[in-house]
Amino acid sequence: MKPVVKISTIQFRMLVMLYTIGSTIVIAPAAMTVDSKQTAWIPAILGVVCGFVLVKVYIALGLLFKDKNLIEINEAVFGKYLGKGVSCLFVTSTVITCSRIVYYVGSFLNTHIMMETPLIAIHIIFMLVVVFGARLGLETIARCCEIFFPWFIGLLGIFIFSLTPQMKVQNLMPLLDIHLKPLTHSVFIFLSITYFTFAPLMMYFLFI
Repeated sequence: MKPVVKISTIQFRMLVMLYTIGSTIVIAPAAMTVDSKQTAWIPAILGVVCGFVLVKVYIALGLLFKDKNLIEINEAVFGKYLGKGVSCLFVTSTVITCSRIVYYVGSFLNTHIMMETPLIAIHIIFMLVVVFGARLGLETIARCCEIFFPWFIGLLGIFIFSLTPQMKVQNLMPLLDIHLKPLTHSVFIFLSITYFTFAPLMMYFLFI
């Protein structure tokens, strides 16, 4: 029998938003500007449009298999053995992605805020929080998201407002100077950092 765990739709939405914004603002801008330079805002907009399509697909799958998590959906769609193989790929990809995010966040803090703190110490602290949250369960994590979400949005708004005076239109010039190959590559980078990583969240879809 599956454990009786329930979270609200609002809590799940907050969880998805924090999951997306947290990694995107740290990783995506630098990764996209490598190819697109000053026109990185164009593939970002296209990536959001494509992302909405992917979200619709995720929602459709979640509604089609209401009583199944991602592992069970893979077995139902691909069969028992192939489905287990696909699930192993998802698990491996998630572990690698989460490891990268922990490294990026720790490196960001170590470079800009906690410069005299050893990087390994920052990583250990973050991982202790992750382990503690996983031990307490999904409902506790969802409640924490609900509590911290307004604070996160407020701090994000202050962050964006503080950077507004540094914005210069001339940094966008030459406008629309982008080719198909770097545009496509940047869109895929944006999707891989944001919407492609939504798949593991389908493990929690049946708890809503």
